[in-house]
Amino acid sequence: MGYEYINVDSRHRNTYEDKSEIKVHLSNPILHAKSVRLIGFSAPNEFFNIQKDNNTLTLVQWDLNQSTPTSISEPYTIEAGLYSIDDLITQLNIKFAAKPIGTTSTAVATKLANNKVQIQINAATNQDKRVVVYYPKPADDKNDPFEKSIIHRLGYHRIQVSDTNANNFITKSGTNVNIIYNDGFQTIVTTEANWLSDEKRFLIWNPSTSDVSLKTFVGAHIGYESLCGHLFVKSDLVRDFHSTVKDHANNMIFTTQRNILQKIDVDVNIHSYIHYRGNLTEAIVHTLSGQPISHFTIQLTDDNHNLFTGFAFKHFTCILMFETHDNLASTRLNEKVIENNQRSIFLASHK
Repeated sequence: MGYEYINVDSRHRNTYEDKSEIKVHLSNPILHAKSVRLIGFSAPNEFFNIQKDNNTLTLVQWDLNQSTPTSISEPYTIEAGLYSIDDLITQLNIKFAAKPIGTTSTAVATKLANNKVQIQINAATNQDKRVVVYYPKPADDKNDPFEKSIIHRLGYHRIQVSDTNANNFITKSGTNVNIIYNDGFQTIVTTEANWLSDEKRFLIWNPSTSDVSLKTFVGAHIGYESLCGHLFVKSDLVRDFHSTVKDHANNMIFTTQRNILQKIDVDVNIHSYIHYRGNLTEAIVHTLSGQPISHFTIQLTDDNHNLFTGFAFKHFTCILMFETHDNLASTRLNEKVIENNQRSIFLASHK
């Protein structure tokens, strides 16, 4: 057996390429490759944790003074970039102060002593207002981008966030307030008291002047700063990795074939380096056909299989190891066969 090593550096991309993908052209093709694996990877953990097109936190306020409660949506957009939790809270509070919800309610974010994040609603004495965080669920079979959202980065769980802002979401009959929502299978109606006390449902803010707990919203988890728990290194050399996909529309989980070369755990803090050194147990060995390899692509994606673009990532490097068939032994065997044939021919002709 023989081995050939290829070092790939994203700094060697063409100047017009702005994605985390590099096309590699080999000066000498790799012949008779039987397998490939990733044995080394390095990248700074400075991926943008607030990403373009998923950088808005939306608060929805309902006015229960109306016979049919009406709602006002206020989106708060943060510029894409890399933020610590403290930086993110600071930027949100600037946005909150500049644009109250419907001119009557102002949100304030605070990091508590346990590193969880609290958002409080400061409003007028009118208590006929309700405020929730809104983040829609995808209608197709893509992974839910909620895990890359601002509210999730602050430590809030999916079940704490409303996935609908329909007009009939909140109803009021006399002093009773009912919450109507859909959990993906059926429409559920429950009282506000149950909604507030049930941890399996997203929470609600009631801008009460007497009960502070009714106007605060605390995340279920500690806020986190790394973009995702793992990265994927992909290549068109392989197509033997299967992963699961959630079909939200039909509530089904199925598998799909992907060109993943290796899964890289992100186990360091932001502003630190991610280093991966593949060993016999961690590195995924991919079988190859043995056809000559003159070019291939390398991609780096997040855990939702999305490429990074623009300034959302810094340069990365990786090392690939190709295992090849040892043709020297085959050549010597052929030479021995030819030598024996020639000897047989000589002996036969000379009896």
